[in-house]
Amino acid sequence: GVPNTLVAGCKVSSGVMQQSTCLQVVRNGELVHEGQLQSLRHHKDVVKEVKEGSECGVVVQGFEGYEEGDEIKCINRVHTKRTKL
Repeated sequence: GVPNTLVAGCKVSSGVMQQSTCLQVVRNGELVHEGQLQSLRHHKDVVKEVKEGSECGVVVQGFEGYEEGDEIKCINRVHTKRTKL
């Protein structure tokens, strides 16, 4: 676990939240923070993913300023190599 860290209680509204994603904390349509997902829990168990409709607890690396109503968005970045046609 991560000692002395604020955990955001969340419900996954669409898609899947996965362990290795980057998260954006959005408040009133404004980006407040972007960071790596540090901890993902379902009930008290550490899990690799949480599916749509499920509740979970998340810790966003470097952020503890959550407010009720904040949205946490998962960003999957895909790196591709450019090729000549």
